[in-house]
Amino acid sequence: MIVNINLYTEVAEGSISRVLELILPRLNAAYDLIQKIKILDALEEWELQSNPRENLCSEYQELLEKETEIRSLMVKDTEILNRLHAIITDLYVDWERAKRSRR
Repeated sequence: MIVNINLYTEVAEGSISRVLELILPRLNAAYDLIQKIKILDALEEWELQSNPRENLCSEYQELLEKETEIRSLMVKDTEILNRLHAIITDLYVDWERAKRSRR
């Protein structure tokens, strides 16, 4: 027995913008964290033993002081950017499906 079900959805135009507004701070935080890790990795390669920290700008000195904390944040959520990308992609796909179902 085959049953056909027609499902129609009504998605408010502003709902997509609102979801993206909610995701944006997480996306920015993840991006900033990844940039800090890249800077810390570069500083590590720079060999701080032969290049004193005093020669670094205050921003990099502060990063080095908080390195353990920053790296632990990254360990907790190593795939955050990939997951946020997947959420945004799924949102777009679902939005397009919802628009087609209204036609």
